[in-house]
Amino acid sequence: MQPDQTSGAVRVLSIDFAKAFDKLPHKVILSAISDLKLPVETVSWIKDFLSDRLQRISINNSSSRWCSVPSGVPQGSVLGPHLFCAVIASLHPACPNTRFIKYADDVTALHFLRETKDDNLQLEFDHICRWSENAGLPLNSSKSAVMDIVTKSTIRLQPLVDDEGAVLPSVTSLKTLGVTFTSNLRWDEHCKDICKRASKRIYAIRNLKRSGCAIESLLKVYRLTIQSLLTYCHPCCCNMSQACLDSLSKVEKRCLKIIARNSNKPLPPFNTLRTAILDCCERLFQNVLRQNNHRLRTLFDHRNPTPRNNSTLRKPKCHTARLKNSFVKFCR
Repeated sequence: MQPDQTSGAVRVLSIDFAKAFDKLPHKVILSAISDLKLPVETVSWIKDFLSDRLQRISINNSSSRWCSVPSGVPQGSVLGPHLFCAVIASLHPACPNTRFIKYADDVTALHFLRETKDDNLQLEFDHICRWSENAGLPLNSSKSAVMDIVTKSTIRLQPLVDDEGAVLPSVTSLKTLGVTFTSNLRWDEHCKDICKRASKRIYAIRNLKRSGCAIESLLKVYRLTIQSLLTYCHPCCCNMSQACLDSLSKVEKRCLKIIARNSNKPLPPFNTLRTAILDCCERLFQNVLRQNNHRLRTLFDHRNPTPRNNSTLRKPKCHTARLKNSFVKFCR
């Protein structure tokens, strides 16, 4: 089946653990580390790193008494996130049509189905609840949510219920790793969020301009603080509408107008937003082309290279504008 053909529905479950980094028991961490079959010396060193930790609060000249810390990973340390990832790695899907996306304490479950009878997300959610209880990581049901992307009108989906009988919120948009996804697969909400966050950073350029900062330096500040935000994860949403692209360009025009104000010299050459966006998508395709085990290679058809074209990938047949305008357009 082509990747952009109607396939039924995708249920996206976003899991939120209540104070995950603070409540993770040390015994669970040590058990997960032992399962990794690390050297005994390494496990002993980590155990010593976690054991007998104390903390107190100091305000001005007053301090509380020392208290033991029986749980949590030391935040601010290099080892802390790795210890948490070692624990979360033991969470695996219970259903074959579920995929997990895990990044630190952010866990997102993708549940694929073609018919109503294939909907086993409640079983998957119950499995996650049991795992979280055994791991000492209580779920925050009020902040967990499910978003349904339905492309088949005959599919009927049931709401999710937690152990206490509360129904999980059903939303039309979810933000994952800084990218806002919507149930209608449009990028308007993501674009609106990015523009709002980028607009808040313009004051820095305005203040630097008033201080007499050079144009070259102002352009560097713009590229580092604003353009990097406007192009964040853009290969994911490079098929956004022209209206969304225009709103992103509007933010850039505001910045360039401030930078060029009261200057008799033209702006030096630099990569504009649209050029930076194309470069991001081009780099993604080149990575897919170079790496035989890249996950996105499944979107392309494979071909034998020829003297005129040494590429091993062929652009897939695009049945929708969404796929046609994505980064696959760089496959020639």
